[in-house]
Amino acid sequence: MKDNKSYGDNNKAEQIVVNLQKLVNQATLNRLKVTIERQLEEMNYEIDTMISTMIP
Repeated sequence: MKDNKSYGDNNKAEQIVVNLQKLVNQATLNRLKVTIERQLEEMNYEIDTMISTMIP
């Protein structure tokens, strides 16, 4: 009986680790998304500025 309990505990621990890894991966993707969005906004601003200064 004790072996079954430890197996269940190990299974729960493994599931917790898997869930934590998923959360970390999602957080990493969210940070990358925000970084890329900010860079695209800055690039768009720079392009708009360049175009407006080039057109007479």
